Amino acid sequence: MEESLNTKEQNDRLSLLYYLHYQPIVQRGTLPNERYREFEVLLRKHSTKKFPYFDFQNFTSNEEENEAFLNWFSYKLLEKIKANSEVTFSINIDPIQWNYKATYDFVESLQPYASQIIIELTEHKSCLLYTSPSPRDRSLS
Repeated sequence: MEESLNTKEQNDRLSLLYYLHYQPIVQRGTLPNERYREFEVLLRKHSTKKFPYFDFQNFTSNEEENEAFLNWFSYKLLEKIKANSEVTFSINIDPIQWNYKATYDFVESLQPYASQIIIELTEHKSCLLYTSPSPRDRSLS
C-alpha cells in the first residue's frame, strides 16, 4: 500500500510539471473532417510547452528516475488508450532507457494493448554512429 501511495504521489508531482501531447499523424488522403486514428505521444513541460530536454536527461540518468518517469508515463498513456480503443499511439523510447529493467517492464505492461501501440527508438545525434550508406539507404533519398 505504501509503495502505491508513493507512486501516486510521484505521478501527481510529475503531472504538475509535465503532460503528454497527442500529435495527430495525418495520412495522405485524410479528409479534414475525419477523426484521426493515429497519434504520436510527445512529452511536454507545462511551463514551456516544449520537450523538457534536460529534465528528460535526469529521468534517464538512473534506474529509479527512469522507473518513476515510466510509471507516470504509463498511467497517463493508459488513460488515453483505454478511452480510445480504435486509436493507435506511437511512443518513443530513448536508447539509454534500454539500459534499465524498468523499461522492459514498461514495454511488457503494454502487451495487452499491443494492437494500439507503436514503439519507436528515439533518434539523437549523440547516440548515432556514422556509417557509410548502404545501396538500400541511397535508394530512399
